[in-house]
Amino acid sequence: MNGKIVEWNDQKGYGFIAPNFGNERFFFHIKALNTRNVRPKLNDVVSFEVTQDKQKRINA
Repeated sequence: MNGKIVEWNDQKGYGFIAPNFGNERFFFHIKALNTRNVRPKLNDVVSFEVTQDKQKRINA
């Protein structure tokens, strides 16, 4: 899927991604990024996959 970062908390290392289509938002953590040396910013365009964590919550 493709979308953009709509919320980011740099101190805590997490945020939310909104897909290009639909009105959902998906939680993501800095550990899920392939390039951890580049910090995410609001409105960055990203490609992502939707997964479930151990507690069955949907994440990007």
